[in-house]
Amino acid sequence: MSLKKLVILPIALLVLLHSVLAIGVGIGVIGNVTPTNSPPMICMDPDSRLFDAGGPLAVPRVNNYAFEGESIEWDVLVREPDGIIDIREVGVTVGPTQGVGQPIEVNCFVAPVQPAGVIGWCNDGTGSVTYNAATDVLYTCILAVETSNSMHGQYWVQAEVTDQSGQQDAMDEAEYWFF
Repeated sequence: MSLKKLVILPIALLVLLHSVLAIGVGIGVIGNVTPTNSPPMICMDPDSRLFDAGGPLAVPRVNNYAFEGESIEWDVLVREPDGIIDIREVGVTVGPTQGVGQPIEVNCFVAPVQPAGVIGWCNDGTGSVTYNAATDVLYTCILAVETSNSMHGQYWVQAEVTDQSGQQDAMDEAEYWFF
């Protein structure tokens, strides 16, 4: 046998043996992987509620009444376990009862600065939330009080989130306001 055949034969055997082992070793995929459809969660930063009467400075609001032309501002954190791309709408609802399903009065917008680290004011049921840019977004909501013809009386005001599949959540910190 020539030297050339002695060198090529072991290399060819290694290449063939490698493919045989790759095909013959291992197990198949067990079960089906199904995407989850988890509901979103929303919570309000209690230190972010501001009141603006049209002056140069917005101040923290301690009472739940507002007059025509005044506005109330909140920061809310939305957690969507399926990813922030699954968030369809975040808005403020005004209605006679608490909970999801009230008409949205104003849409919220993504806050220009997102938080970092632990968010102590938001609890997902397991304790404080650690901000994750893939699942969490901070929104700012501003509700301007309309004329007494369209907005007069006492109402529950809360932020609400809806995901792409229609699942909703309203913040636990619903507030009863007099306009």
